Amino acid sequence: MHELSVAQALLETLDRYQRGNGGSVKKMALTLGRLGGVDPDALRYAWPAALAANGNRALADCGLEIEVLPLSFVCRECGTKIKAEKLTLECPACHRETLVRDGGRELIIKHIEVEQNV
Repeated sequence: MHELSVAQALLETLDRYQRGNGGSVKKMALTLGRLGGVDPDALRYAWPAALAANGNRALADCGLEIEVLPLSFVCRECGTKIKAEKLTLECPACHRETLVRDGGRELIIKHIEVEQNV
């Protein structure tokens, strides 16, 4: 399960952020593309183990929020852009099999919630 190494890498990023800015990190929100090879459920499962192995106590209570993006396509023929839940080739506007995938491999830290220690 490579999601554990993904969780550890995300926590390394949070660790650097926290050490540079202070406070306690309460939540990290991610955006994942459907074709990025990261299983959201496996990442949620691996998150507590990665947190436990991380030595930074300011990250100990950090929650994980994951949004999975729908697939995006653009038609090479007519330029129509669509979102879909599964892979497809046929454009709904011109009915030609000219759709190409637009993205889908994203792994973006959307935002980090930090509680400042006063």
